[in-house]
Amino acid sequence: MMDSSAAENNTAVEDSGENPLVRRLTLTLNVQEIDKAVDVHLRRIASTVKMPGFRRGKAPLHLIRRDYGSEAREEALTESLGKAWQEAISGHDAAVVWSMREVESPGPEQRQFVVTFEVFPEFELADIAQISVARPVVEISAEDVDKRIQDMQMDQGDYHVVDRGAEWGDFVTVSYCSKMPDGFPPPDNASGTDREIILGERDAWRAFDAEIIGMESGDSKTFDFTYQEDCPFEAMAGKTVQFQLAVSEVGIWKKAEVNEEFAKMNGVADGDLNELRVVIEEDLKGKAQELAEKQLYKQVLDSLLAAHHFPVPEKLVENKARQHLEYARENMARIARRLGWKKYDPYMDFKRSSDMFTEKARRNIRLNLIFDKINELGDFRVSAENSSVAAEMLEQQFVDWVLAKAKIVDKPCSYDDLLEQASGPLGP
Repeated sequence: MMDSSAAENNTAVEDSGENPLVRRLTLTLNVQEIDKAVDVHLRRIASTVKMPGFRRGKAPLHLIRRDYGSEAREEALTESLGKAWQEAISGHDAAVVWSMREVESPGPEQRQFVVTFEVFPEFELADIAQISVARPVVEISAEDVDKRIQDMQMDQGDYHVVDRGAEWGDFVTVSYCSKMPDGFPPPDNASGTDREIILGERDAWRAFDAEIIGMESGDSKTFDFTYQEDCPFEAMAGKTVQFQLAVSEVGIWKKAEVNEEFAKMNGVADGDLNELRVVIEEDLKGKAQELAEKQLYKQVLDSLLAAHHFPVPEKLVENKARQHLEYARENMARIARRLGWKKYDPYMDFKRSSDMFTEKARRNIRLNLIFDKINELGDFRVSAENSSVAAEMLEQQFVDWVLAKAKIVDKPCSYDDLLEQASGPLGP
């Protein structure tokens, strides 16, 4: 039964007609009962408060009402609304409240509030046995070993200064300053001293790097550069800036030679190059296995999402997306402070990324609702003091449960394909 101190009655929960998950209800509170709750709060305050001229807990009630009446009424109303709300949603799987607004009441003895909220969707768990999951199967080839050796040659090479014009792929040390359009404040990267860049490494700056091609140590020039429309810093998109640039050094990265010493540096004591290839092959097999397991994990999540179609509470998505966005902004702000980017604005930088965080939030919520259904069907238990670790362990149990029931189809792929697949998101 409804607590009379909370509410006199509640109208039925109604569909909003705007969204399949949005509901509305009206809470009707009894003014006399609220007044009684106010008196209770005032007496509680009076028992502890100390006022000038009176001992603690001895101040007259009329003075307490004068100084603390608004606070007590607010607390009483909040408490009454909370009780009425909890009673009203009994039997309804409420997800998040959109709004709670007071409306005109039928009489002075009542106060009415209309609550708009979303409920969690109702859906049935799909037949897991009908879900198909692709399991990557990789065979490490001689070409994979060759590519890994080439990477190691680059990693273990040496830098050499060259006396010639700069070419694509060269390491060039430059100093520069830029002249911004009239009335436009310069960004943090408007100037730099002895900055090392690799020509052609950054697609967004390829036109900038092209201006340096052919320049030698000691050369300088002035040129215009137009920022791309989709550059990360929205304030600079499409802006043309004049740069003054000087080259102080041109260098190349000389790859390490593949010889006996190279093999020894990479863990083969006797310098045998054939043994080095065996070691590299085994290492690649281990990495391929790890990547394949992560990709299989992702395949399970994607397959679960594809097999279930239901709406999710949009306000919940909005709130979760905002949390993701704020976390990313705070993280980038910390990095910017550490790097000394005094004028860096993470809010501007992430403005265009809001859709990405919204989709991430929607994916997370949908997966969690599916996991809740799975959790009802099995004995899933974890023991970990850290809540994040416990959540990861529990999710792994859900994935293993799906793998035990789903159709698993082996899908041959190359090591490079697996690396490309792994460059995307691996989880929710």
